[in-house]
Amino acid sequence: MLLRAAVEYAAAKIYAPVFEVIAHKYILHGLGKDKDSEWSFHWHGHHKTVRKDGMLDEDYFGPILANSSAQKEIKALAGVTLLHLLLFPFFPVFAVTTAVHAGKYYYKHYKCHTDVEYAFDHLPHHVKHHVVDQDANWGVTSDLVDRIIGTATEVDDEEWARLREFYTKRAERARPRIEAAAAERKEAYQQKLKDSLENITEKLYSFLPEALKSA
Repeated sequence: MLLRAAVEYAAAKIYAPVFEVIAHKYILHGLGKDKDSEWSFHWHGHHKTVRKDGMLDEDYFGPILANSSAQKEIKALAGVTLLHLLLFPFFPVFAVTTAVHAGKYYYKHYKCHTDVEYAFDHLPHHVKHHVVDQDANWGVTSDLVDRIIGTATEVDDEEWARLREFYTKRAERARPRIEAAAAERKEAYQQKLKDSLENITEKLYSFLPEALKSA
């Protein structure tokens, strides 16, 4: 029993980052470069915004579900997670480990594009993917697979320091605008939610008998 669990866990730890690289390269980029594709938000939206705003992406600020790019990413991850959880009756440890990996992927990607210091300190390979070579460094949670298959980009210390300073300054300039826009979206989202609740309340009230309404 323990041996099987260990094998499933090891298999998932190998499989998940490989799947991550394949999905990133062939779906988010391969299909996403087509503007008419369902995945175009990644290449034509996310990548463009990140380079402009110093690794920050405004879609990760404010109510997540109110932002199309973040919403599509969450839906894609949820879909992949559910598909893998179908394996739970047969390979429970494998299924749960891949689901946990999906959660880790989202957290790290979210954190990377809301905190430029975190990005440079903890996910330098993903920073390189955005600002050095957008057709390399496919892994997000780690760069292990990229190092194995030869798609990891090397940058010398002097160039890395220059890139860090340049994009940190960009992020500092962009953050006030991004946070102001996020605050506006949050207010609009809250107002929409309030209006929806009031509408539901009015509809429910309309079904009450007159005797109860006048009580």
